Amino acid sequence: MKIDCNITKNYMKEQQRMCDFYKDCYEGCPASYICNSEKRRDEDMIPIVQTWSDLNPQRTYLDDLLEKYPNAATDSDGIPYEICPHTLGLSEFDECDIDGSNCSKCWNQLIQ
Repeated sequence: MKIDCNITKNYMKEQQRMCDFYKDCYEGCPASYICNSEKRRDEDMIPIVQTWSDLNPQRTYLDDLLEKYPNAATDSDGIPYEICPHTLGLSEFDECDIDGSNCSKCWNQLIQ
């Protein structure tokens, strides 16, 4: 799922995720030259964070399941049959209908 870093809220979350990944602008961080500059501007950071975000997308429960079990049976929307992250204790989605009608919302939640 591509995130638009031109939206401030998204940019802030993705910048923090990138900083956490690189342990605050240390070795390998694509923004270290900007972070360590006295003239740092967020306008200069947006394309760097966007590129990093595109190359390191956040994963959903569905992404994780299908990576581990690529032959899992799914419906026409790609949602696994008769199993929900909520019933497994993975999802905190409060509106899950245990009958499976909202499972796509649970499966498409980002893994924190």
